Amino acid sequence: MHKFRNLALLFALPLVTMATAVSAKEPKIVVELAPASTFDMRVEQLVPVLNGQMAYEAFFTPSFLAAVPPAQIKAISDSFTQQYGKALSVQSVQRSGTNNATLQVEYDKAVATIEITTEASPPFKVAGLLAKGFAVKGDSIDKIKADFGALSGTSGFVVQKLSDDGVATLYAVNADTQFATGSTFKLYVLAELASQVAGGQRRWSDVVPLGVRNHSSAGTQNWPLDTPVTLQTLATWMISVSDNAATDALMRELGRDAVEGKLATIGHSAPDKALPMLTTVEAFALKSNPALRQRFEKASEAGQRELLTSERAALSYGAIDMSQLGSGPVAIDTIEWSASPKRHNLAAQQPPPHRQPDRARHHGSQQRYWPCNGKQMALFRI
Repeated sequence: MHKFRNLALLFALPLVTMATAVSAKEPKIVVELAPASTFDMRVEQLVPVLNGQMAYEAFFTPSFLAAVPPAQIKAISDSFTQQYGKALSVQSVQRSGTNNATLQVEYDKAVATIEITTEASPPFKVAGLLAKGFAVKGDSIDKIKADFGALSGTSGFVVQKLSDDGVATLYAVNADTQFATGSTFKLYVLAELASQVAGGQRRWSDVVPLGVRNHSSAGTQNWPLDTPVTLQTLATWMISVSDNAATDALMRELGRDAVEGKLATIGHSAPDKALPMLTTVEAFALKSNPALRQRFEKASEAGQRELLTSERAALSYGAIDMSQLGSGPVAIDTIEWSASPKRHNLAAQQPPPHRQPDRARHHGSQQRYWPCNGKQMALFRI
């Protein structure tokens, strides 16, 4: 297994010319000592970049940063660090071309498979980066079951194998039990958007005003409400950094009824616990307002829908009282997006929007941010 040199080699050596001793009648022979591979240099810089120890502008191409801003890179890199610890080293490199390779990058708790592409000319900055998956160290299905069993409350999961012959369930624990799914409900929003684009009702390049503000919106934070954005941009922020404002903007454009219809089409074993499908602002506002929350919890589905209409002011961003949310879960059995592991996997199995979004072209390159399996973000590709 190829091991990389020390971090000191992050800086390429300049070309050095050396002259050999020659006779007066012989021409001078000049030998150029090539620098350490520029591609290897970029590969070795990846670890400090993933750990936030190197400026993104010194590593990525301008077109890459235009498509994937530094804030988004940091948010995704931080999510990897929170789950798998710090990046430690590049364990191996499998070259697929002069400027392309698949890397095995060791983290504290896992090994990541990452594809990297550099420019073909100086300064050979990174033009493409895609984290394809993580293999947790020392992991096994028995260890996973034990970890789930050690959790407080009720927990569950399902592991399924997808093939041309269908879906085969390999392992399952409480796979039919309803759980609060949190931000993974955004898969239903993405699925409905992709369906409307495929049906010709919308285009990825359609421009709409942001029009929404909410907490936990790393992508659109501090953007003016009238900022024009494409549907593809909103979908990218929703999936890549779980941006809540982008999600609610898409819910507004697609329509609550349409997204709920997609949930029904995909399949849900207990729709009464999932409907009405809340926006993230509505969920925050209900959780932070005990009196309004109790009214919502006691109402029928029809009553809940009426409350969402009649109490719009109390369910707005400005009405959210974050001090009421504390540091732990609030009303996760009643004010949430519920699904069973088995049914929720159906949303993850929806065909991804293979067609490249209209906006995804920068200097002849392409970008793609869609998840391949569930809401498991895999960084960026140009």
